[in-house]
Amino acid sequence: MPLNLISTTPELFPLEYDMVLSQSGQTIRITSPVRWVVGFNSFDLAQFRKVIKDPNRSSAELYRYVVHYLVLFYCLSKSPGMSRLFEGLRFPVSFERLKDFGDLPFCVISSPVRSELPDESVIRNSTQIAGNTSFEELVGHENILEMNDEIRQRLLLTIEGL
Repeated sequence: MPLNLISTTPELFPLEYDMVLSQSGQTIRITSPVRWVVGFNSFDLAQFRKVIKDPNRSSAELYRYVVHYLVLFYCLSKSPGMSRLFEGLRFPVSFERLKDFGDLPFCVISSPVRSELPDESVIRNSTQIAGNTSFEELVGHENILEMNDEIRQRLLLTIEGL
């Protein structure tokens, strides 16, 4: 049976996950500034998450999302040259299962620098001031120092000039 792929233009979506604050129990959507999920432009990851959570969803719509992401996973996992290319560009490729999507594997591209979350009080205060429930992981000086990469020195010079 042939697959009807609606859109084959790849797109990178920021990796997002939920965090529950311990004191308030509030759920905060965390975004990574250094990790991205590979998808298709017509199959937005946030929309896919909504389709999964919708009890009145169309089976056909869910099927289209799952098939598109599985095809992408299959193609990228069977193309070691593509992974080596990204690795050479200092953006390693991994295949991960994301919490909201069950056992569906996703292709995740990472930056050579890591990010981290500050203390929960900083997240709580930031979201209260901003009036929303989203927060982005932070890249700090220490994260750049931890890099084992030739770009490290350029980044250090850049942030020292700020």
